[in-house]
Amino acid sequence: MEIEEVIKIAGVLKNIAVFEYLTPEELEQVINKAELVWFKKGKVILEQGKTCRTFHLIIKGKVSVWVYRKFCSKVLIAYLGKDEYFGEMSLVFDDAITNTILAEEDIEAFKLTRRNLKLLYAENPVIQQKMEKVKAEWSPENDVLTVSNDLKTVYQKCWLWHRFKLFIGLS
Repeated sequence: MEIEEVIKIAGVLKNIAVFEYLTPEELEQVINKAELVWFKKGKVILEQGKTCRTFHLIIKGKVSVWVYRKFCSKVLIAYLGKDEYFGEMSLVFDDAITNTILAEEDIEAFKLTRRNLKLLYAENPVIQQKMEKVKAEWSPENDVLTVSNDLKTVYQKCWLWHRFKLFIGLS
């Protein structure tokens, strides 16, 4: 990776909670453990309910973020593009992911796996301590997609539509 790309990626990473406590040198070490990946339009990159162990920073292209719910087949939550990211909490938590990420365009992304991050921890335990600090401070209330009022409204409308269809005998 060229130095300009490293500097740009480090600038974006610094503004992501998972990496906020890292120094520029530590961010460079993180970047060196990552790789560039490409996905074709239409590819499901991450699937809701599955365990995720990767973080992606979009360099080119656009993805859509979907949530599958009981009363609606799927709900579009957001579109993400250049310099936006997904999977960051998968670097510190083992939970199943809460949404599906679909490539809306061909994607080029910076990918960091938890496995490579753990290799970095062995080389630099200070990075692990800083990442654990983020984990200790995190709460669901800080997760924008978890508490989005727009999302709650969508869920309520889906539930009401489902109840209405049951009432008039369409389901």
